Amino acid sequence: MADIKLEIAQKIRNLRRRAKLTQAELAEKAGLSEETIGAIERRKYSPSVETLQSIAGVFHLELHQLFVSDRKKQASEFEDKLAAIVGMVRGRDIKDLELAEQLLRLVFKRLDRD
Repeated sequence: MADIKLEIAQKIRNLRRRAKLTQAELAEKAGLSEETIGAIERRKYSPSVETLQSIAGVFHLELHQLFVSDRKKQASEFEDKLAAIVGMVRGRDIKDLELAEQLLRLVFKRLDRD
């Protein structure tokens, strides 16, 4: 339970900061008190589903999106990109794969230098 509370608190704080909102501004937009937002972010208050829905609405999110950690989202996006690359090379002959490998090595070598 503590891990979920921490994840939600961090998610809300990160969303608020990215939107350049103060706790007071988020509270006003969500129809909550500034104290409630502060307590949620400090993990001193376990918000109700209704409270979380109000906060999610400010950021145009569905409720369940507050429960997806940024790490899980990044891992999912990484897997999606990797799958897209694999899809591009699937079915190609070995010479095409070797060329793709060489190109990737050159690109990464260049990126590592910069």
